[in-house]
Amino acid sequence: MCAREMEFKSILFSLCYFHAVVSERRKFGPQGWNRKYPFNTGDLTISVSVLYNYLEANTKVPWEDLRYLFGEIMYGGHVTDDWDRRLCRTYLEEYMNPLMVCLSYCDDCCYKYVKYLLSVIKYVFSDTVTVSDKSFRFYLYICFYLYIYSLYHKLSKLKK
Repeated sequence: MCAREMEFKSILFSLCYFHAVVSERRKFGPQGWNRKYPFNTGDLTISVSVLYNYLEANTKVPWEDLRYLFGEIMYGGHVTDDWDRRLCRTYLEEYMNPLMVCLSYCDDCCYKYVKYLLSVIKYVFSDTVTVSDKSFRFYLYICFYLYIYSLYHKLSKLKK
């Protein structure tokens, strides 16, 4: 059990979301990544361990350190193309920020949080999917949510 449970769960959710995005982009070939990268659940598992250790060792959340470790070392170690590395960094800057933890404490912010997540998902899919059929896009959103939800719960059980 992490001493800073709220922060851990919020950042874990962001990390699972990030993992889902980089993993799913592979399915779109050259539109997803410029090269094929071997992202796997081992990257996510090790990143969760690093996250746990960093939160236990620091009094404040080291956002820059965590983004660097995940984006340049854990996942970035696979990435060889400069544009792909830039995209990876941009995703982490968007997903891992103090707003994630702030929203976990604030009941008034729940609506803003859901709206924020929807805007991020819409951006991700508009960048990768060129299908104009709205029902298909809605199906993708549902599948994506379920994938993230299952990853989050599997990993949160590992730390208990």
